[in-house]
Amino acid sequence: MPSGDKRSVSLRLLGEFLVIVVGVFVAFQVEDWTDDREDARREAILLEALLADFDATRENLAETLLDEREAIHRARGLLAIMDRGDSPAADSVVFLATMAFTWYAVEPVTGAYDAMISSGELGLIRDSNLRREMAEFFGLVDAGFEDH
Repeated sequence: MPSGDKRSVSLRLLGEFLVIVVGVFVAFQVEDWTDDREDARREAILLEALLADFDATRENLAETLLDEREAIHRARGLLAIMDRGDSPAADSVVFLATMAFTWYAVEPVTGAYDAMISSGELGLIRDSNLRREMAEFFGLVDAGFEDH
């Protein structure tokens, strides 16, 4: 085989090798890009679910505050009766006392976070500060934050 033919074959083999390497590299890049887009889409879904849970928790907190204000109102009514020395009907006193000494707990909604933890998707949340804040908040919820 003449040396020109050997060189031509070598160049062709080198060219084919480079085409394969570049093709594999491009395929990996496309796969990474697709994975990144899917992760971003999934993160958006998780953030929407977390926002819905926080909105529901905020509503629960507002309702609990109203209930607590009502309990305080009833306690003040009971104290006023006691201060005046009135002799109201026993059922009125029992009602006021029951309402005055009722304690209401906030019901936090944690479904999205719980699902994210159990599925191992917490890492999809790119903001490390948000991940840390969520861990602290839900840690307090799990510990019974009303008691602290």
